[in-house]
Amino acid sequence: MILASGFEVPTDCLAKICSRYGVQALSIFGSAARGDMRPRVKARILPEAQLVYTA
Repeated sequence: MILASGFEVPTDCLAKICSRYGVQALSIFGSAARGDMRPRVKARILPEAQLVYTA
């Protein structure tokens, strides 16, 4: 997947990581999401996961 900013999101790799760690959704925000990301700037990603408590 390529965002409007030209940032390429490696969806296959992210899917494996999300599956391993129980991440249900990822949100990309900041300049990568707005479309004005510059070279050498980090993409900001917010993971959403369901917490499971075990006793």
